[in-house]
Amino acid sequence: MGGTFRSYLLFLLLPILLILHATIIHNHHHHNNNDDNAAADLALSTNSRWIVDDRNGGERVKLSCVNWLGSTTMRQSLQKLGLSGSVAGVQLNNPSLVDLPLVNVFQEVVSNLNENNVMIILDNHLSKTGWCCNDNDRNGFFGDLYFDPEVWVEGIGRVASMFKDYNNVVGMSLRNELRGRRQNLKTWYKYMQKGAERVHATNPNVLVIISGLNYDLDLSFLRTNPLSLSFSNKLVLEIHWYGFSDGDDWIMGNSNEWGVDQRGTNDNDNRYLNCLLGLAAEHDLDWALWTLVGSYYYREGVIGMEEFYGLLNWNWGEPRNSSFLKKISPLQSPFSSIDEHKLLFHPATGLCMQSHSLSLGPCSDALALDYTSENILSVKGTNHCIQANEVHMPVRVVGLLGGVFVEAEEQKEGWVLVGQGYPTSNRRGLSSGSSLLAERTLLAERNGLEEGPIIIFLGEEKGLGG
Repeated sequence: MGGTFRSYLLFLLLPILLILHATIIHNHHHHNNNDDNAAADLALSTNSRWIVDDRNGGERVKLSCVNWLGSTTMRQSLQKLGLSGSVAGVQLNNPSLVDLPLVNVFQEVVSNLNENNVMIILDNHLSKTGWCCNDNDRNGFFGDLYFDPEVWVEGIGRVASMFKDYNNVVGMSLRNELRGRRQNLKTWYKYMQKGAERVHATNPNVLVIISGLNYDLDLSFLRTNPLSLSFSNKLVLEIHWYGFSDGDDWIMGNSNEWGVDQRGTNDNDNRYLNCLLGLAAEHDLDWALWTLVGSYYYREGVIGMEEFYGLLNWNWGEPRNSSFLKKISPLQSPFSSIDEHKLLFHPATGLCMQSHSLSLGPCSDALALDYTSENILSVKGTNHCIQANEVHMPVRVVGLLGGVFVEAEEQKEGWVLVGQGYPTSNRRGLSSGSSLLAERTLLAERNGLEEGPIIIFLGEEKGLGG
């Protein structure tokens, strides 16, 4: 593989016709090492469930994003909220912005991100400013008090036009987390199709990102009744899935928002995180993490409210949880971009079984494996296999001759595949001293655009600090 494009994310509020948030792509692999103009050189479209770059031979572009919720309201808006300290901070660090009209501030930010090689997806979050969301905020579905669908179509069309010449704006997400008692499929199809057509007609270069019903948990209806659009290869489906979410329809989306309490004290989030990371590896999902911010200027009447889902700490000075960054690091690159093989990925650490040992280490040095019809894990290109007999007992590399283990203890059963990627146990653990524990270890498929089975090993669970 060639060079790697890495950047960071921005989520902005724009209180004009709509409220926008922006996410960015963390990784884009090129065939050369010159990434100076990576954002400007992209022409994104879709191929089956993948997002690809048409200008680089249909190469996979994996969205691994983080949301940044901030305020682009300058002096007058900040003063109305009693945020005199924020006004002083903007005056000190960005004096050219503090008195600009809001829309011009937003454009300046997007331009600056382009100069720093950051790609952006614009998202219509709310129609009336506030914290999102609840069933009764009258902001949730087409026809609500603050959600006029015709104004919405006109608004996203204007934003598409406003940023048409910005090469780093690569997509538009039409609406965040539809919800409330007005929800119905007839209206959803009518306006989602209308909004998608308006954005594409205005800017045919951007990806058009569609969200579902019930806080973007449900797109299952598309299985039997797909959207009817005049364009192809630009549509992306977005699903949100958190530890407190219900349902499994998220898996059909190709861009998925998720997040966890990064203090590591929420047992439910800790369990969910290991499962989520394993499944994201299995399906090689594009994803967007909520959120980058460690605190807010102003949220729900509170100045400086801390965000425990944030990657950064309260003062934005350093990561809230450094171990979390290590866990998600392997998922920022496409698993489908290398030669066909399988690997053992350990979501609790973000590490993989190594090619030079049976300990955990960077997934770039992962041991390449094959999984045979006899339920044997063989080391790719050799006559050696991985053997384990008891939970928490060391695994070994043993010889294989004619399908029979040579100089090895009798293996009680083969390595059992887990159905549909759900975390059930095959009753076999891995350990090597203290370096290779067995919390939800995963066998991930790396074979082009095909999906394959996984192997998960269950042992004691660790939280974010583990």
